[in-house]
Amino acid sequence: MRIIFFSLFAILHLTLAPCLLAKDATGIYVVDVQKVMRVSKIADQGREHLAKVRNILDKAYADLKTAWEKAPEADKNAALADGARKLAAQLAMEEQASTKVVTDIMVEEIKKWRQGNNALVVMPLQNILDADQSIDITTAIIMAMDRQTPKFAELPVVNIVKPDLPAAPKKPAAKPARKAATPQAKNVPAPR
Repeated sequence: MRIIFFSLFAILHLTLAPCLLAKDATGIYVVDVQKVMRVSKIADQGREHLAKVRNILDKAYADLKTAWEKAPEADKNAALADGARKLAAQLAMEEQASTKVVTDIMVEEIKKWRQGNNALVVMPLQNILDADQSIDITTAIIMAMDRQTPKFAELPVVNIVKPDLPAAPKKPAAKPARKAATPQAKNVPAPR
């Protein structure tokens, strides 16, 4: 969480640094970044997207377990550990991508608000020790964000690698059942 917070802080400062040079800009404003990430509709959509991703990845792990259930124990354990590692890495990438979508929209709306209101700077509320509530523009930013439609990454597709198990020995084909011999009439003259 700290990495995300400091990343957001850096993005806000780097994005808004040019405004410090503006001579006619006035005022410093704040945005509660944590609140934006907690209550905005876009953040909710990001959480819904991640829930779908988690379902796909959980199903993939269940499929992996099923595919490897008859493999030798050592091979099965190695495959499951490797699969869990890869799926966890995929989930981490998906979480980062989702957070980036929300953050990018937030920064875009903050920038628009700052320029439209001739503000000098907009900072994260979390970096302010004390300030008047009148400089908090969080609600305005959330409302602006909620009018946008986010574009999250496509849902992942997971391919399960199945083990190369030796084929089960084939049972010999069942021999056709012998029919009971039926007596056949030979060329025997009919009784007179």
